[in-house]
Amino acid sequence: MCGRFVLSVSSVSIKQTFSLKSCPIFSPSYNVAPTQKILAILEEEESSLNPLSENKKWKPHFLHWGLIPSWAKNSKNSSNLINARLETLGVKPSFKQAFSRRRCLIPANGFYEWNREVYGKNPLLFYKHNREVFAFAGLWEKWQSPTGEIIESATIINTQARGIMAEIHPRMPIILKKCAYQIWLNNSIQDPTLLSDILQSNLEDNLHFHIVSEAVNSVKNNYPELLKPEKVSKCKQLSLF
Repeated sequence: MCGRFVLSVSSVSIKQTFSLKSCPIFSPSYNVAPTQKILAILEEEESSLNPLSENKKWKPHFLHWGLIPSWAKNSKNSSNLINARLETLGVKPSFKQAFSRRRCLIPANGFYEWNREVYGKNPLLFYKHNREVFAFAGLWEKWQSPTGEIIESATIINTQARGIMAEIHPRMPIILKKCAYQIWLNNSIQDPTLLSDILQSNLEDNLHFHIVSEAVNSVKNNYPELLKPEKVSKCKQLSLF
C-alpha cells in the first residue's frame, strides 16, 4: 500500500512535467499523509462554442486523500480508502464507477514504506533516478453531504509488488510510465479489462531506496531533512542487506 509520500518540487516543475497551462502555487511536502489535501491531475472537457467538441485539457485539482464514494452516508471512513487494489477495481462498489469515469494522476517524487520485521521502525524512502517527478495512478470522486457540502477525494491504486519493492512489502503503488498518462486520463475509455491491462503493462518499477529517520512516523514532522539517508550501525546493516 501507500500511506505516505513526498511532493517536494515546485508548481513550475509540475506544470512542465504534465504540460499544464497553469498550476496553482503550493508548499512542498516531505510527509504527505492521509486525509490531507493532495494535488491531482484530471481531464476535463474544455468549454467551446461547438457543443460537439471533444477537445480535452488536463487541470490540476487539490483533493482530499481518502476516497469518499458518491453514495456514502458520511465522510467519516475516508481514511480507510486511501488505497485501492487493482485486482478489485472493476467490481468493488467503492471504486467501480470511478475506475470507469473518474481517473487521475497524483504527482509525487517519493514515497515511504515500512518493513518492521527487518527494518524496525525506520521507514524506507523510494524514489526514481534524480528524484524526478512521477505519477501514481489514482481515482477520484465527488461527494455531497446532506447539507450541501461538496468534497472531492482521491485514492491511490496499488498492485502486487515487483522488483526491489517485492523484497520490502507485498504491495506497491502503481507508478505509471509517462507514455500511459494520456490514455489513463482519457475518460472516453471505460472498458475495465482494457484499463487493467494499461495499468499492468505500464507499471514503472525502476526505483531506488534508502533508510530514513523514524521522524517520518509522525505526521507532525514535515521538513527536508526527512529525506536524508539515516545512518545505521554495522550490525544492523548486516541484518538489512
